[in-house]
Amino acid sequence: MGETVRFDFVLTQAGSGRMIDPIGLVDYCVVAIGNDRVHVDAGALGHFLFAYTFDKFRPGEGIVVEARAYRIRGHRDYMNIAGEWVRSQSSSDLPDHIVVADSIRMTAYALTLELQVQSPGSPLDAESGVLRIRRRDGSETLRYIDRPHRPGFTVEGPDVRGTYVIRYAARGDELNSTGKTPVEFVIHDRTGKRLAEARLFDTP
Repeated sequence: MGETVRFDFVLTQAGSGRMIDPIGLVDYCVVAIGNDRVHVDAGALGHFLFAYTFDKFRPGEGIVVEARAYRIRGHRDYMNIAGEWVRSQSSSDLPDHIVVADSIRMTAYALTLELQVQSPGSPLDAESGVLRIRRRDGSETLRYIDRPHRPGFTVEGPDVRGTYVIRYAARGDELNSTGKTPVEFVIHDRTGKRLAEARLFDTP
């Protein structure tokens, strides 16, 4: 969750799938994602491009993304007023015509990072822990012990063997969108001994 997804809608010819230039056919597109509405005008090459951050859905929840392409009749039905899209209610104006509509179904996804640290001697100093998530673009996310004002990792344990389990529910924008994401966890025990664990996590 929390990943920003970039969408690219185009008009295509039925059967052949060949792209159709929307100029003269379609004036704008309205995309419904849950309770949100995104209004998109065609770009220079005829693509309807926009980005949306999925931070309002629960992991495993099905999400329908429906795009409707409109041709304006009279005045445009939807107007942007103070940053909010408002639909015109004029009884004398013809509603804009839906030229074509399509939808895709997505599933909300979340990854809980889980690592194990062995400390059979002295207990861990949870406040010293640092979880480092690396993306292939060179950016990093650092997370610390979870606090009410600062979401972070939790520490469970130790068990009888001195094993602690570190868990963190990662946001989509903290992970690589495909392939694997390297994660490293470093912590000290109460005597000052440094302990580290690293893993590669599969990310969709």
